[in-house]
Amino acid sequence: MKKIILLLLAIFLAGTLFAELHFGPISAIQKKVREYEENIKPPPTDPIILPANFSGSFDSPRGYHLSQAISSYTITGDAIFTSFLIIDSTVTIKFAGPYSFKANCKVTAIGTKTNPIVFTSGKSAQARGDYNNVNLGKETNTDDTTLKYVTFEYGTSQNIYGNSGALVENCTFADSNLLYTNLYTNGTVKNCDFLRNRNLSSLTGDTMDIFILGAPQITYCNIAGYVNSDLGAGQYRINDSNLTKNSFPVLQNNANYTIEITNNYWVDNSTTTLFVTTTPLPPPTPYITITHGHINYSTSSFVTSAGVQ
Repeated sequence: MKKIILLLLAIFLAGTLFAELHFGPISAIQKKVREYEENIKPPPTDPIILPANFSGSFDSPRGYHLSQAISSYTITGDAIFTSFLIIDSTVTIKFAGPYSFKANCKVTAIGTKTNPIVFTSGKSAQARGDYNNVNLGKETNTDDTTLKYVTFEYGTSQNIYGNSGALVENCTFADSNLLYTNLYTNGTVKNCDFLRNRNLSSLTGDTMDIFILGAPQITYCNIAGYVNSDLGAGQYRINDSNLTKNSFPVLQNNANYTIEITNNYWVDNSTTTLFVTTTPLPPPTPYITITHGHINYSTSSFVTSAGVQ
């Protein structure tokens, strides 16, 4: 009898422990552990390869892949991604009309110098403004989106997001009717070219290129247009870059945040002073200098290591 009672007690305790593990406080802890593991583990190794022509919304947890096996893709309508996206080298993404490409997720797009990734117009006679925005990176700036050797041409605006570990390197932003290239990213923008872009409000010359809305570290870039920042900006830097062909003040720091602008080459600007204004457009004449930060510049030493290498 005693043995039977002990056996029943053991079964009762085991059942209680089972319930506690799967339905009680310990279960809640297990759930948190699983959520944490899902957040830190790498993306699945079998993302969905998209067909050559696509549009629509894409949210599979497997993620998506623009593959060099297909190489040439055509956007036939707005495309929105909310899962992670991988883009291979050699891939060209053509827009069949005035559509947008928005990847509100981690993006890994790694081309090479000889086989870049290209966002471009799908028209036979390509022109600035043939398609709408390209947004890359999670809009909360919580991912380390990586863009290497990516070219954006003949579009409108580009919006780049990412945390402090994000990287935009050896990319080209050119021949677009830019409202801006909006840098929301807090990461590094290195060895990029911002060339031959125009402001939609004027549509003349190379006037506007970068709107800073994060805290990027811009280094070794060629920027043929002026740089603006506003209330969303943080403490950004522009170093070792060539800033040329500006019809506005080279730098306009409306947010009045601390910035560091050092070791840059300034040339071919229509303004007689190369200062930063802290006031909204239109700026005063002459332009006033910023009260927070450090600025120096040289007009005699072109930075040969700037731009796509």
